[in-house]
Amino acid sequence: MLNSSGSRPALLWCFNAAHEFPLMAGGLGGDQPLIGLRSLHLVTPNGPNRYSQDEKTADLYADLLLSSGLELDGCAIGGNCQGAGVATPLAARLLQAGIDVKTLVIMEARLPSPFPGHVGFVYGDRSEMFNPFLRGEQPEARWDMLCQRWNLEIIPGSHGEFFGPENGQTTCDAIDRLLDMGHRKDAPAYEARGQSLEPIDLPQRVTAGERLELGLRSTTQMRADPEDAPLVLLYFWVSDVHGLVEVDEPPHLTEIDAAGSPDRVLLKVPELSGDWDLRVFLCRAKGGPVQWQVHDQKRYRLRVE
Repeated sequence: MLNSSGSRPALLWCFNAAHEFPLMAGGLGGDQPLIGLRSLHLVTPNGPNRYSQDEKTADLYADLLLSSGLELDGCAIGGNCQGAGVATPLAARLLQAGIDVKTLVIMEARLPSPFPGHVGFVYGDRSEMFNPFLRGEQPEARWDMLCQRWNLEIIPGSHGEFFGPENGQTTCDAIDRLLDMGHRKDAPAYEARGQSLEPIDLPQRVTAGERLELGLRSTTQMRADPEDAPLVLLYFWVSDVHGLVEVDEPPHLTEIDAAGSPDRVLLKVPELSGDWDLRVFLCRAKGGPVQWQVHDQKRYRLRVE
């Protein structure tokens, strides 16, 4: 931890290299306490199983932080590149433990799963491999589904240049602006609506690459509020071997039946065989998750053949 005497809520950041930690501490200033974590960059080989490894690393960090005695309430959590892969599940675990995480900062990475709060995205203006806008993508609609609210910072430089002497301060200034957005006093607090869906008639085995027809049942006796319409079922698949498979076309749900009658949806099955976890999230088309749970509370194991 650096800047430990600072008065602002702590920032937990997952770095990829040792020099990034003191540079960010200096760039953010002495009033910003900074807790430094280490990603698996150059620790284990990068590959499809990195997603599961990052989640296990986040579990370890969460246990250590929660038992550390450090003041974490009102904190922000972030990470750059591979560090973002640890920061995202870490934020989820701390939220589940009752910590008020004000903002999550994703730098040079994708946000695969919903986050019930403010998310800041940071990309380099010459980072063609990681900046979605330079690849011709339009991620705003998906961000609206994934996050309650979000802000974007485009900073000078290409990937790997952001923590050097030329761009270090502009990088820290962008992160500082995102922290201010997350800590705004007028920022809406996340409010779970008590609404959730559960799959029914879920088979134990499915065929690789097929469309899986699935029934969904509301677990509560209520309809979605009008401002939530249309609702979206975000889902993705996770394998310890093959990693994460995102789905670009989530099904839209026009109404959640108060009587518990199921909706039927078609889901894309991964094309690779093995054991997969299906993870589902009920979200607003704009405004993020309606009812949010940490990943391992919404896992459905299927065998893909």
